[in-house]
This record gives sequence, structure tokens and C-alpha cells, in this order.
Amino acid sequence: MKKLIGVVSSFIFTMILCGNSYADFPENLEIKPIISSESQIKLDWNEVGESYQVFSNGNLIYEGENSSFKHDNLVDSMPYYYVIKALDAEGKVIDQVNVKTMTRPKEKNELLSGLSKSTLEKVKQNPLTDLQVDTITNNKMVVIDWPDIDGVENYKVYRDEKFLQETTDSRVVDEEVKAGEQYTYKIVGARPMSDALKRDKIQEMKNSGIDAASMNKQDDFYQTMTIIREVDLSEEQFIAEPVPAPKKWQLRYRTFIPENFVPNPWPDSTYTYFGGDGSDRGFDAEDRRYRTHTEVRVCIFCSSNGTGATVGVTNIDVHPTKGYDANHNLVNTATASDKNIKFKYEPIVDQKNGKVEFIFEHAAPNGLVPGPDIDYYYRGKFWGAGGYTIDGGNDLAPSHEFFIIQPGNNQWVLKYGTAHKDFNMLFPPLDSFFNIGK
Repeated sequence: MKKLIGVVSSFIFTMILCGNSYADFPENLEIKPIISSESQIKLDWNEVGESYQVFSNGNLIYEGENSSFKHDNLVDSMPYYYVIKALDAEGKVIDQVNVKTMTRPKEKNELLSGLSKSTLEKVKQNPLTDLQVDTITNNKMVVIDWPDIDGVENYKVYRDEKFLQETTDSRVVDEEVKAGEQYTYKIVGARPMSDALKRDKIQEMKNSGIDAASMNKQDDFYQTMTIIREVDLSEEQFIAEPVPAPKKWQLRYRTFIPENFVPNPWPDSTYTYFGGDGSDRGFDAEDRRYRTHTEVRVCIFCSSNGTGATVGVTNIDVHPTKGYDANHNLVNTATASDKNIKFKYEPIVDQKNGKVEFIFEHAAPNGLVPGPDIDYYYRGKFWGAGGYTIDGGNDLAPSHEFFIIQPGNNQWVLKYGTAHKDFNMLFPPLDSFFNIGK
């Protein structure tokens, strides 16, 4: 395991070619820990050539014999893309790598400073908030690196939903890739709740009249961490200056109960069961059976003159809660309020740099009986170059699904989902955190 290094994301780019290790081929580039601040990115690499070139968005920004470069006067919380080339004495390329990283956010963030105490607490409890995730690629390898997450001892790594490896290091090295292909990596870890959070959860249950003894499994007090990164080995952004063009994203987040009926877990004898959304309900962007449904639309460079940025909520829908007796006869139906499903604070829109940032929060109660809400939140950051990051958290009850339509596409793609575990998981704190990005 690496030491926690704050803004320093460390990784070693080890190459394996033709069955030989990096040590046998000293001409291969090794990128050293990237150091980022609000306005600077420092790149270092090993001395494998006579000279080096660094490109950013197709522009040559450094050429010389030093094996390091500081990129200054950058915009905070912004992704940056680099190509680093090592050259021999004749100016021929020995090796090159593509680097994707970003500057750090400002300490005093306007968006966070306007949040309520409860929402800010959720953001602070999420260890994936503003997580520095770097990728290094060439046409034969993908490296994904992130700082150690306190309490997580190992990670399971999936590529396109297929298990790839399990590691105790906060770094993924994948050598079985092909040039021109696109891949989605999912990295999953878990950590135990702190004793304080565990006590708070049990007390919340007792206050609601729930028998906390039902929380007797150890994994009831674990929090899951999921990092998702899209990697495109044919990305033009590494080699060409991006041309401002309309970039549209649609985000669809829904919750649903994957059962026909579920026992009433609350101390209320009026209803024995609540209606679910169907035992055959799986992750499906078009299925009309759900508890709640929200949609957000982001558009950058979409005005008539090719500038500007906008974000807005385009749909919020809450389906009725249905209560049944012991014989599954319908007793009552009620629809909960959607007043706490909204942007938590006015989104930040940077027209000049083509950047949008917002926090969307969801707290939906049961329409028939008092109890904890279905909770989730997510913070989105989107940029005109086409990149984005979304970090957030949710309960492990009921099922949650998060779909995105990305620029240049018209199909919903599932980016994140969690299966219903137990309605006791509705009690705070949040049980699952995620960080999605491209």
C-alpha cells in the first residue's frame, strides 16, 4: 500500500514488452509521481533519452534535455492531457506515453460553502470527493492510479464488467489492451465504518423503533467505494487542439424495489407489506417501474455562437407508495413529496472556460409511514473538452441506477448501480460512495 499523499498521486509506469521486464528496456518512459496544485502540474520522468518533448492538446509546450516540466498558470479543478516523448540523439522517438491528470480544486469552494450542514457532512464523509485519479496510456498499456483510501485494504478491479485482478495497491496496470479500443474500469473496495458512525446508525434505528439487533452481520457496517474510469486509447484530445463544439450530457438516476412485495420494516401495524417494482426489475434505463426518477441535462458550447454553458433539472418523478395487508390486499396509496429532490445550491457555470459544477441531492420519504428517506447525492463537474467527473454517495436500499448519455451518443449507458440490500441501510450514514470519470 502507498502512503496517503494528499495531492500527490503516485504511480510507476512499468512496461513489459515481448516477455521482458522494464529493467531490460531502459528506453521506456517511467512517469514519476505527479504533483498538482490549483494552478500548476509538475511532470517528472526517468532519463531515457537525449531530449524530451511535452505536448498539451496538440501544442508543444516543452522541448529540452531536462526530464521534468512544470506547467504553470493553469485553471483550478480542470483536466489536462499530455503526450510525453523521449527522443534519441537523432531526434527519433524512443518511447511516448499519454498522461491524463487535473489541477486541484480551490480550498474555499463556492459551491461547498453554500451547502447545508447535513449535505456538507455527506460530502466530507465521502473519501472519493475530489479524488485525484490519473491515467497513463500508450497503445499497449493502461495504468490507473489514485491515492490510498483510508481503511480500504484491497481492491477488486473489473474491465468492462469482467473481473481483472485483485490488488492491495492503489494502482491498476493492464497490459492486455489494444490500440484504438475503449475500456471501462471499475475499482471496488470496502472499509468498516468508524465506531462513532456505527453507534450513530444503531441509535438512529432505536429512535425509530427498529430492533438494531437485526444488524448482526459485519458487512452491515461497511462502506463500499467504487471508482469508475473510461479509457479511450484512440482519444484525439492527446494529439490535437480541441475545437469548441456543443457537448451535451443527460444524467438519469433512479431508485427501485426489485420485488413484488416487501415486508413493512417500520413499527406500524397498518401495513404488512409495501408494493415493489417487480421481482423481474433489473437495471434498465427505459423501465417505467421505479420509486423515484430524476434527470439532469448539461450543455457546454451550445449557444448559437458556440460558447456558453448551462445545466438544469429536466425531470423529477416520484411514484406512489402502496400499502397492503397480510393477504396482499391494497389498503392505501400515497405519493411522497419531491421537495427535497433538487439542486442543493445554485450550480456554478463558468462561461469562459466551458465548465459546469453542481450538487444534486435526493431525499425521498415513504409516502405512507414515517421513516428514513431514500438518500443519495452526487456532485458533477463537466468540461468543454468532453471530460467529466461525478462523485457522490447513496444508501444500499433500495436499488439505485445511474445512466448517462454522453456527447455524440444517444444511448443510455449504465455507469453505476447498487442492488437493494436491506431497508435498515436507509439509516445514515451513506453506505456506498462512487467516483465516475472520463
